[in-house]
Amino acid sequence: MNLNPKIPIGVCLVAWLFLLEGFSSITGMVISLFRSNFTFDLFGLISVYAGLGLLRLSNGWRIYALIVVALQLAVAVLLFFLMGGHSWKEQWTVLSCYPIWVSRTQRIALALLFLLTSVLQLIILLKPSIRSYFRFKPTTA
Repeated sequence: MNLNPKIPIGVCLVAWLFLLEGFSSITGMVISLFRSNFTFDLFGLISVYAGLGLLRLSNGWRIYALIVVALQLAVAVLLFFLMGGHSWKEQWTVLSCYPIWVSRTQRIALALLFLLTSVLQLIILLKPSIRSYFRFKPTTA
């Protein structure tokens, strides 16, 4: 959903991914609060601000997003090679409290999806045509 026609679709996509990450983190924190094992996710909260900053075409939040996505890419590459280490199922936790069983094939598919998503976000944020939207614009008083 592109509310501002000046914002490129790619930036909206990256911003909404940050917002989705932030809101899922907030949901996990609220659920864990009621289950008496509260977990706090600072990066999840900052992701909400990063998503909103990207939608406002803030260059500072674009730089923050670039750093986070570069770190995600490094982790995704590592995960892609480590996820196939053993063949038995593992128990993962969703939203800080719901356990699910994940097979080796599912882990590799998730790591590959994470890797491709990180590459796509990095490409979008580094494109010169996208960077031009984030140029410093002095305010007129």
